[in-house]
Amino acid sequence: MFEEIIKRKYYAQKQEDFIDYYSKLKQSIDSSNSMIMFMDAVHPEYQSQAVYGWIPKGETKTLLTTNTKFRLHLNGAINLDAMDVFTKEYDAIDAVSIISHRRNEHQLNKKQNKLLKI
Repeated sequence: MFEEIIKRKYYAQKQEDFIDYYSKLKQSIDSSNSMIMFMDAVHPEYQSQAVYGWIPKGETKTLLTTNTKFRLHLNGAINLDAMDVFTKEYDAIDAVSIISHRRNEHQLNKKQNKLLKI
């Protein structure tokens, strides 16, 4: 009722190509000293939003908000085989934080006697 349907394009061939590439990559590595990690960043915000409410049509309703916008910058990586997740908060997501994240992942996995391969 409150959701708008958003159509997405489905590229079957691209998905099949990725699955084939990923399968070959998994078979080509030595899992005793290597792993495949998937990495991404998110930027959640703390802000009030009016999702729904009983407001007469055409009337403006003021929504109380905080006086500042606070945004987190999180970078994370996951090893799907072991379901190991590594996340860290940064001041911003940029080249410096990506390099730092990769170094931190590498240090974490060196302790486990494993190397990263993406």
